[in-house]
Amino acid sequence: MHKIQFGKIKKDFPENIEEMTGPQYRYFCFLELNRQQGKLSMEDVEVFFVYFALNMVHTSESPKTIENVNTLRELVRPYYIEQEAKGKKYKIVDLNFVKNPLPSITIDKTDLLGPDTALGNCTYEEVFVHGQNAMIDFCNTNEEEYLDELVAILYRPAVKGKRPKFSAEALEENIELVKKLDPEVKFGVFLFFSSCHKFITTADELSLKGGVEVNIAQLFKPSKKKAKGVGPVGVIWDLAESNVFGDAAKTGKANVYDVLVRMVQLHEKAKESKSENDNRSKT
Repeated sequence: MHKIQFGKIKKDFPENIEEMTGPQYRYFCFLELNRQQGKLSMEDVEVFFVYFALNMVHTSESPKTIENVNTLRELVRPYYIEQEAKGKKYKIVDLNFVKNPLPSITIDKTDLLGPDTALGNCTYEEVFVHGQNAMIDFCNTNEEEYLDELVAILYRPAVKGKRPKFSAEALEENIELVKKLDPEVKFGVFLFFSSCHKFITTADELSLKGGVEVNIAQLFKPSKKKAKGVGPVGVIWDLAESNVFGDAAKTGKANVYDVLVRMVQLHEKAKESKSENDNRSKT
């Protein structure tokens, strides 16, 4: 957390997205959504977020004020990384946070509870059957209906203060509820899920209890034996054919990390068997 001081006034400024408060994250998502829609420039995002994060009111255009704000704008820039596509460079949000900035959302006095850090309380079905599809559909179309779907998958009305288990049958009802949310809240859920999805699919040293590290990323590398277009989900479902968790429905309802860790075990066992068979064939 950055420490900012104006005379006797001291303020905290988030060093990264994970350090943002809920309101700061929501406002950042509002600004970024408008930037992506061409309504704001990157300079606008930086200036507006500085004023919001420090709870300042824009009352002066003096050279000193402009100089101070321009200096503070540099603190917003680490929230982004640069990406190049078709010879052009773009600024995109740095998806490197796994703590949920919006653990709960209230709609019409109804509290919706969302995922824990890194989607730790989600099932395989939530993340890789429904959530991933909604994420991809939104990326491909920018249609708000897919944001509604993603939020409805991840957030559910509290039952006795707890987040109930995922139910595909309840999706339609949840979707009608989350349609009332402001677009920046839905977009914020999308950014969080996308960041967690990136974390999971690139985790080559995921730390477990007992100091054990697991390479989950290997499950998401395209198989040389598969036809082009078979992505990480196809690879995972191939491994799920071992029926370790039961049929597909039971596998889907298991915790996402339990399923992936077990799949890593099966994957590595299969590699060992192949290596042993290859060695025997050489002798």
